Amino acid sequence: MIKTSVIVPCYNAETYLRECVESILSQTLREIEVIFIDDGSTDCTLDILEEYQKKFDNIKLMRQENQGSGIARNQGIKVAEGEYIAFMDADDFYPAPTTLEKLYTTAVEKGAVICGGSACNYREGAYTFNGLDAGHLFSEDGWIDKRDFPTSGGYWRFIFNSDFLKKRGIFFPDYLRFQDPPFFLETIAQAGRVYCLKEVTYVHRKAHRQAFFTKERAIGYAKGIRDCLMISQREGMSAAYLQVLSLLPGVPSACMYLFAEKCSEMQNIIYQINRVIADNSGIKTDAPQLKEGEELSYYLRDVQEEKKKLLERLKQENKILIYGAGVMGKKANAFFSTNGIAIEAFVVSNVEDNAAWVDGLQVKGIDEYVNERKSCTVIIATYPAQQEEIRKLLWEKGFEKVYPLLPEKYYLFEGKVSY
Repeated sequence: MIKTSVIVPCYNAETYLRECVESILSQTLREIEVIFIDDGSTDCTLDILEEYQKKFDNIKLMRQENQGSGIARNQGIKVAEGEYIAFMDADDFYPAPTTLEKLYTTAVEKGAVICGGSACNYREGAYTFNGLDAGHLFSEDGWIDKRDFPTSGGYWRFIFNSDFLKKRGIFFPDYLRFQDPPFFLETIAQAGRVYCLKEVTYVHRKAHRQAFFTKERAIGYAKGIRDCLMISQREGMSAAYLQVLSLLPGVPSACMYLFAEKCSEMQNIIYQINRVIADNSGIKTDAPQLKEGEELSYYLRDVQEEKKKLLERLKQENKILIYGAGVMGKKANAFFSTNGIAIEAFVVSNVEDNAAWVDGLQVKGIDEYVNERKSCTVIIATYPAQQEEIRKLLWEKGFEKVYPLLPEKYYLFEGKVSY
């Protein structure tokens, strides 16, 4: 009997693929099958997969034209023979050889439809928990009711009962972005509860690639947000609902510009999102709606004016630091470099939790600049939930020239997105 099927969609994944494959094949749970779906790769991904398939009888290899990871995972679900299904991204890996065995034995013992654990980030040689959304770490083992489950993200650290998925017809939507959270929330909604472990069960490789939003990806992202809001509100999943609402400030500029340029599909999706937020029939919040119509047009104009003033101001500064060396920090560095602004270093509170160098810049402790604080300009490039605490920390240390760069502003500063 196959106990667990591990489904891995692969697209141009040659750089980290072997590490991913080896972490799966080295699992102490021997009754597994590994289903690789090559999603139209143009590099050596398929060659690597064929090499492994020749050596291991428990590997299934499927191919499809490039259609996205959601459709690839659905193909895997349909052919999976395992009692449970695990999902792995081709650039990630398991933290220990015992991970799948722990997940499977716990799921069977507890009779859990969904069983999973905590997550860990891996970036440039360092294992960290920085930048993980709430709900990616569990402080104790136990059941969590769907109404209390705190996030829509991180489905890959869980295993899912295969019969449950197939009988309920739960698959990934065919969006090119943000297709995972709707799948995850719908599964939790129908299962009713989740068994969670404090043990780390997945290592997510962080900040090694940049997301580019085409028109189709922007539409998929907006649809995913809409679906998550609708599912969580319908099921009274208040914690997940609030987490999804917290993502709205980071809605990519592509979504806003498509709306402003009268893309009817994007306009309809934004209207639907705002109707869900305004409804509040299941979960009461005072969350603002996404901007529409003339309000959005004026806002986009004002953002470009703000960008112009910020760049002019920074060109007069001699020592510019970016607080935060994660995803947003890297994006901010790329943006400013493109616009002729030299960044001296990334700064963080705890150097030990970060790589020594990121994108050619050294990562230093903020305290190294305390004696130079009057001459430093610090750009806070983190997710919104962390920014107020960081700003307070910087003020307490005497840094006066501080600029919080919200994800929404960063995306919009880039201007019109090509699509």
